[in-house]
Amino acid sequence: MIGFQDGSPAVLYLNDPKEKIWGLVVSVSAAGVVMRGLRLDSFEDWMRQEARNEEELLGLVTSFYPLPRIERLEEDRSVGSVVSYAQRFAEAVGRTVHEAVAARTAQREAKDEAKNEGILH
Repeated sequence: MIGFQDGSPAVLYLNDPKEKIWGLVVSVSAAGVVMRGLRLDSFEDWMRQEARNEEELLGLVTSFYPLPRIERLEEDRSVGSVVSYAQRFAEAVGRTVHEAVAARTAQREAKDEAKNEGILH
């Protein structure tokens, strides 16, 4: 099995329909790949949103991609002068992808908690 670790940044190339997904690998199995990601063509918009600390309109979504749809899975890493998406994100936003995802998760949880307290009181 491929040596992707939980949380590894990667690009997933899909068939039928052709798509590219950038995200964090959750798991790889004989059945397919689970990723927390977004379409690669939305990456720049998401990065700008996070850099400006704007309202969350785009974000990473956890999805399962079955093996028959997968063309290939590539590690997102810098090679020579080619900078990885994760590194570009960190340079533009000022924090890692993992830090940004954790911050958004905490914001959503706080918002949900405040909503629930309003309902209960």
